[in-house]
Amino acid sequence: MRKGFLRCLFLLLLLEPLAASAQTRELSILTPNGYRRAILAEADKPASTPRPVVLILHGHTGSAEQALGLKRQSPSPLAQWVAIAERENIIVLALDGARGSDDEQGWNDCRKDALNNPQTDDVAFARNAVKKLVDAGQADPARIYAMGMSNGGMMAFRLGLQMPELAAFAAAAASMAADTACPGKVPDKVAALIIGGDADPLGPWRGGQVKFGRSAARGGVMPVPTSFSVWAAARQLDARHAVQKEIPPQFRNDQTKGRLFYFGASPEASPVTLLEVENGGHVEPSLEHRYRTLYLRLMGQQSSVVESAEFAWSFFRNKSRTVASAQ
Repeated sequence: MRKGFLRCLFLLLLLEPLAASAQTRELSILTPNGYRRAILAEADKPASTPRPVVLILHGHTGSAEQALGLKRQSPSPLAQWVAIAERENIIVLALDGARGSDDEQGWNDCRKDALNNPQTDDVAFARNAVKKLVDAGQADPARIYAMGMSNGGMMAFRLGLQMPELAAFAAAAASMAADTACPGKVPDKVAALIIGGDADPLGPWRGGQVKFGRSAARGGVMPVPTSFSVWAAARQLDARHAVQKEIPPQFRNDQTKGRLFYFGASPEASPVTLLEVENGGHVEPSLEHRYRTLYLRLMGQQSSVVESAEFAWSFFRNKSRTVASAQ
């Protein structure tokens, strides 16, 4: 794939920006690589106590603005987090990735063989961003979450492994690195929600190189069900014994369907949950934020089985961790 191809594609797929009611402002975060940029979205109303924080991680070639729907550029369904911030009075903080050797913004996730990823310390970026909010008395240190898409989803996996402040994360259209630069055990205190399409043309459901057709590979990932099994095993749970539940699409002409794997009473209460989207592509399921046809011809079908951000919030909202366990 030629350099900058996806960026050009995005510019062709202009949509109206999200009508966001939450306030947004930029933050500058000091990291080992200098100052990094983030966009904070919060309700225009007072909070009597420190609030939960959700970190948002855009995909490769994306940006914090694109993820939050603040540009006339096809917004990710992650933009639904702006509405959630207003309704639930939480803090949503979209981080801006760094430029890799391909001159595109992305993340230094755990793929050792993703050679065009930036070499920045993105874990320190996320931790310092949260610390800034906690130190200011704005953020509840027991309720820190992250959600990412694609390369951002792989970065969410890395935060789950290496960010002790995190209570839970959600990774969409992503899996764990096959050749990992993140050695060590999967923690047993971080809840994981994994969302993936079994017809994803870029991040293969069954594992392999992240790539389109004959384009240059961007590093290998393990099968998505294996990632689910690994995080379940950290909780002493056997993925083979997970509860299974099918969920139908909400749109009449939608050729996808959802298949949930979880433990306990519900997918939201489970410490580890997998949403497999049958026939789903490299896109987040959504009802409100629909990609255009040209984009979906490249990325595969977008499902309407759930609103991904809302489903993630239902998974996050009752999960917390003991502050004393953070380092």
